[in-house]
Formats: sequence, structure tokens, C-alpha cells
Amino acid sequence: MRCLTCQYPLSDLQTPQCPECGRRFNSFDASTFDTRPPFLFWRYWLPGVALAIIIGFLGFAGLSKINSTGWAIWIGVPIVAGIAMGIYCRVKNAMLIMTGLFVIGGVVVSLAFAHIAGIFCAVILYVVCILPFGFGVFIGYAVREDALKKNPMFRAYLPLILLTFPFAWHLLGGAGGGHTKEISISTTRIVIGEPEDVWDALMFFEDVESNPPLLMRIALPRPLYTQGPMDSVGDRRVCVYTKGKLTKEITEVSPSETLAFTVVEQEFEPSVRLTRGRFALEDLGDGRTRLTLTTRYVPVHSPRFVWHWAEIVGARTLHTHVINGIESQILERGAALAEFEGP
Repeated sequence: MRCLTCQYPLSDLQTPQCPECGRRFNSFDASTFDTRPPFLFWRYWLPGVALAIIIGFLGFAGLSKINSTGWAIWIGVPIVAGIAMGIYCRVKNAMLIMTGLFVIGGVVVSLAFAHIAGIFCAVILYVVCILPFGFGVFIGYAVREDALKKNPMFRAYLPLILLTFPFAWHLLGGAGGGHTKEISISTTRIVIGEPEDVWDALMFFEDVESNPPLLMRIALPRPLYTQGPMDSVGDRRVCVYTKGKLTKEITEVSPSETLAFTVVEQEFEPSVRLTRGRFALEDLGDGRTRLTLTTRYVPVHSPRFVWHWAEIVGARTLHTHVINGIESQILERGAALAEFEGP
């Protein structure tokens, strides 16, 4: 027997009164006490949450190690993690939604701490996972209400079946990688300065000392310093970033007009494979120059309807940082020259 109010055990008591909360009971009247085991709420949500996080983490980690970059990892893994939660997490609908958001966050934070996914990719992953994870939860709920009641043994082997599904999808061609189409992103700004001044600052555009934007500080690689010349065609310049190095070979040099290069080596593995870049300068007169920075790359991630916009944000952020650095160098050189010449 247990107390109706606090679930305290009522056996072997000298008086018909709960010593915990003071509620009275009658051992001959079943309506005054409870015989059911106490309700432990964590048993209804913890198994599903833990299993979904484990399946999600192992799925993403395993597929990333075999260089899966497509639908199998970005859609398949969230679906099976959602199915696991829908089956093993028995809570009401509103709580199920909140718990699902927590599960996705737990997976992406685990991947970030394990250095399997960068912060930028982790944020994109969180956004991408919401819909397929919810779809998986719906499937899991339906399976729990039907198949598991008819075949309880299915429940014991289901986690292993779920975990192998994304890998099978990858092996059967669901990776969605192998992109070959080159994509171009350009940023144009009118810079205060003669083309010659912009060109001089451009020669040191990767030695940027200006404060980078928040996205670059926490997620994207940013340029630190460079080694090697880029005065003539064929020169190679090693550009050191916070996450690795790029080696660029100069393919076109027209002083105060054009600087173009190809990427011959990329040591770090971001969300894209960089291929080419180009700076174009146009004299507008009155001490103004139109500067256009173009980056070309081959994407590696799918689905493209998600990653295309993420890549644009990343490229625009890097372009803005570089152009800001060029502008600041022009201003610093102008100030230094004015101080040297005196009044």
C-alpha cells in the first residue's frame, strides 16, 4: 500500500496515517490508498532521449569518417534518430517536441566537442535536422502503437536496425556527393582610394589585422598571414588560415586592374573545395575604385537547397572581412603618409 498523496509505503504502520504527509487511510478501504508502483517520469523520456542521441552521434560520426556528404548523413541520420525517440520516449505531444529539440542539440554539441563537426556546420546541422527528425518521430510513434505491441522482440533489435540504415543508404548510392559543378560568388564594393592604392593594399589582403566578424571568430576559417610572392604569373603563395593552409598559384596579374589565382592545395576540409579566386579593380574617378572579389568552389555537401545558402553566407562573410582589411590598410597608409609629409 502507498499513500495517495506522496506515495509513501504504508505497510507495518502503528497508526492509519501517512508519516510523511499526514494523510489518513483505511487498510480495508482500497479507495484510501494506492497499490500501483510509483510513477517515475524519467523512465518515460530518458531511454528514448539517450538512444536517439547515441544513434545520432554514431551515425553522423561514422558517415563523416567515410566521407559521406549527402542525404544519407544529413537526412537519413535525423530520421532514424527521430524514430528511436518516437518509439522509446513515451511523453505527451508538447513534451515530445521540446524533448526532440533537446535531442538535436545534444547530438550537434557532442559532434562539436568531439571535433567531428565545426561550429558553423553544427548550426546548419541543427536547422537541417528539425524536419527529418520530426518525420522520424511521427514514424516511431506509429510503429510503437502497432508493431511493437504485436512483436515485443522487435523492440530489442530495433536500435541496431536503425543505426545501420543510414550506412546502407550510403552504400546503395544515397550519399548525394560527387558534385562537380563549380559555383561562383562575387562581392562588389566601392572603395575610397585610387586603383594604385587599392592594388598596394591588395598585395597584403590576407595579412588582415582588422577584427573579424562574429561568424568568422567562432566558426569559419579566417586568414592570418601569407608566405611567398604573387607579383607575376606562376608565383605560389601559401596562405595560413586558422584551420589550415591554402596554396595559391597566380594565373593573371595586371597591376591596378586584375589579380587572379587558382587553388592548388587545400589542407583543411571545410564545407567546400576552393578552386579559384579573382580581384577586379575599376577606376571610377574622384579617388574611388570599384573592387570585385570573386570566389569559385566545388560544393561537397547535400542537400543543395540547404547548403547553397549556408555557403553564400560563409563566402560573403569572408569577402567582407577581406575588403574591410583592404580599406583599413588604405586608410592607415594614407594617415602615415600625411604624418610623414607634415602640415
